[in-house]
Amino acid sequence: MVGCYICVLMINKYAFSGGQDSVENHRKYGANLEVDIPIKYLGFFLDDDAELDHIRREYGAGRMLTGEVKKRLIEVLTEVVERHRRARAAVTDEAPITKKEGNFSDGPKLQYYHRLNGPWEDLLLAILI
Repeated sequence: MVGCYICVLMINKYAFSGGQDSVENHRKYGANLEVDIPIKYLGFFLDDDAELDHIRREYGAGRMLTGEVKKRLIEVLTEVVERHRRARAAVTDEAPITKKEGNFSDGPKLQYYHRLNGPWEDLLLAILI
């Protein structure tokens, strides 16, 4: 589970958030979703659009704290990593990789990923390889 540990470390220590400098200010002014990295990654990896909209509303209004958003992102990324590891372990000479419809490498989400920059690209490569 080294990849998941890397997720936790990178997200908790380095993920720039749009939250305010104190809980009081955050509750009063809410989060700046335009600069919040965990929100951007949830937009990429979270499959449930209703949950994503709920998180954006609550966090943007200050009713959800940065730590809660980061915790949810860690849960989502851990699930993605584990799913990838299971699929990778199933690949053998007898069972080669096959392209499946709906693969996250298809469509606009991949284009969005290429617009991201910084250590996050390295993080994704580290946990998926």
